[in-house]
Amino acid sequence: MEKRRGLSGFDLKIIGIIFMVLDHSYDAFVSFGAPLWMTLLGRTVAPIFYF
Repeated sequence: MEKRRGLSGFDLKIIGIIFMVLDHSYDAFVSFGAPLWMTLLGRTVAPIFYF
């Protein structure tokens, strides 16, 4: 059996969910000084889910 390399669809969904939670956390805590990288990672979720 050939071993597959790379990420599976399930792996991409989990990464997307984590990034989406970070983006929503940024929106909730921006007034407390949340770092900008949280929202930048969150903006990559749409292309991941479209794929």
